Amino acid sequence: MLKECREKLSLALKAAGIKTNIITTGKKLATNYDSHIGAVLFVKESLERDGSKKIYGERDDRKKRTRIFKRTVTFNIIIGERDYNTTEAIYERFLSIIGSGFYLNGDYIYLEVEESDWVDEEDSILKAKVAVQVSINCVGGMYKDTEYTKIEDILINVDKEAENERKHK
Repeated sequence: MLKECREKLSLALKAAGIKTNIITTGKKLATNYDSHIGAVLFVKESLERDGSKKIYGERDDRKKRTRIFKRTVTFNIIIGERDYNTTEAIYERFLSIIGSGFYLNGDYIYLEVEESDWVDEEDSILKAKVAVQVSINCVGGMYKDTEYTKIEDILINVDKEAENERKHK
């Protein structure tokens, strides 16, 4: 999930207007000297026991999916540019492109935008004149699927003697 979320956010930055390579480490960000910048930096991952259940599938092929853990991966997205208007335009396009989430292996990953922080060149180590940092949570889970037993798969053994005794009583 971590790799796929980073790729999804990086592609959204590219589509929003970042023309340079997307930076994915703090070390590369600190040594970057470009004023046009886009970065997707991993911040943390948290796990929370869940246990919620969902039934899915067709009538004859139903499964129960249990979410064992709720998994939240947090990224900081950084957009830096030469002026406020360009930065804000890329920022707004980025937010509209990511939407509310995406499907990964049949499971929906929610993208929750937490907060944004705007800085200008005096407050930043970046060479950009203005930058915005957006905190995004990718919320998914770790699941376990359980199949239901089909009625035709159940073998019923009948004790003939016990059945005869029951009938004659």
